[in-house]
Amino acid sequence: MENVIDESKTELLEKISDIFKKFGLRSTSMDEIAMHLKMSKKTLYQMFENKTDIVEQIAIMRQKKFFDINDTKNRMLAKENLLEHFYIGMQHAAHGLDTVKTNNHYDVKKYYPEIYEKYVRHFDEQGVVFFKDFVKICIQKGLFKDLPNYEIRTYLLMRTFTTLSDPEYQIESIYTSGELLVGLLDTYVRSVATEKGLKQWECILENPPKIDLSKSFK
Repeated sequence: MENVIDESKTELLEKISDIFKKFGLRSTSMDEIAMHLKMSKKTLYQMFENKTDIVEQIAIMRQKKFFDINDTKNRMLAKENLLEHFYIGMQHAAHGLDTVKTNNHYDVKKYYPEIYEKYVRHFDEQGVVFFKDFVKICIQKGLFKDLPNYEIRTYLLMRTFTTLSDPEYQIESIYTSGELLVGLLDTYVRSVATEKGLKQWECILENPPKIDLSKSFK
């Protein structure tokens, strides 16, 4: 899935996403989308090939807005207090998970499984890239042990994280995405941290940084 969207379409895609949310993804036709947008059907088809194209572009937009892991990685790894910014970045990711719950996530998985699978696969791939770089720097800084099995640890972490974004899992969960993510990361960090890293991590958990989730991660 190409993670590129024409900026001029972003606002339009947001409006269409709201239309899907209000009237239902499956039951809303191209005619009805054009009507709600007060746009001619001809103009709509000049911008999008069909409804499937719209759904995929919304998925790309959501991913870029809430799960732009490369951008998060570059910002996070440049920070001195790495574990704190790791915690902050993952809280923003959790906020993204809570947000997509209301953006037709379940319907995309049910009615557009190929798009959903591409979305998940791309997210997993980018997550693996992020954690490889993150672990490498944490080892260099003496925060993580130099263990031989980081690849499988990273795979398990990403698989679990992806499960948190699954709409069926979200429906039944009694915990917020933030609570689940902190629990997941706590287990991961404690399994690999040095004494220095564990001390820093426990300080973060005892005194969590104040985070404005309405602003993008920086």
